[in-house]
Amino acid sequence: MTKSYNYLPENYVEDFQIDLLKDKKKLLMINVLSLVLLIPVVLAYYLIITFTDKTLEITVENSPTWKLMISIVSMLVYIVVHELIHAIFFKLGTKEKVKFGFHGIMASASVPGVYFYKKPYLLAGLAPAAIMSVVFIIPMFFLNDYDLFLLFLLFAVHFSGCVGDFYIAIKLLKYPSDTLVEDTGTGMKFFVKK
Repeated sequence: MTKSYNYLPENYVEDFQIDLLKDKKKLLMINVLSLVLLIPVVLAYYLIITFTDKTLEITVENSPTWKLMISIVSMLVYIVVHELIHAIFFKLGTKEKVKFGFHGIMASASVPGVYFYKKPYLLAGLAPAAIMSVVFIIPMFFLNDYDLFLLFLLFAVHFSGCVGDFYIAIKLLKYPSDTLVEDTGTGMKFFVKK
């Protein structure tokens, strides 16, 4: 089975559509969920500090301003890397050019006009969450104090920033495997067989 089409096959009809720039209620819900997802990250940080030999001794000496500045820049770089990972996985399913965008509070990588089957789309949608979680979690075993705190801060931004991807994945899981998905950058459309 092909991974994508450059046209919508005749026997498919639209079953679901979301455009986060137009649907302010869904956008608000996703942003609230992003904040809610910070709770398990903070709890994990607390548990690691409490039940391991990790310390949280933040002093002027071990928390220089340059480390905070690097963390802020890292958060911005992370947004780009997140979208690049989406783009790489989109490219595995199509030869079409990936379109990048920044839409106020959202960044996107998409291939408008290309219809992906459910499984490759889920893979592209969840790849940044899986890959970057591993990238962030492994160094946590080797850091302490302010460095560990800053890495957890970056991980929190990552994890809560994946909530839109999680939302679409959960929504898509209810659909049959032959469902086609078009990603428009600010939204998605699901198409099912008639």
